[in-house]
Amino acid sequence: MVLKKYHSWILQKIFQVALYAASYTSDSLKVLSKGQNVMEEECLEKVCLILVNYMASIDVIFEMYTKMNTELNYKV
Repeated sequence: MVLKKYHSWILQKIFQVALYAASYTSDSLKVLSKGQNVMEEECLEKVCLILVNYMASIDVIFEMYTKMNTELNYKV
């Protein structure tokens, strides 16, 4: 599990509970669209755009850590 390497036990459990609580895609999309009547495809397109931008930020941070030779084996 990816979370196990970098996150403490409590954060892992919180994430597992969140996944269990949002077990249906339609429920998750309603939350993401803040109750507005948005088509599933439109909502998923926006989520994908957010993730692309998020991953670009994570890549920059990871590159910075690599250049600074910073150890990444810690937990939050």
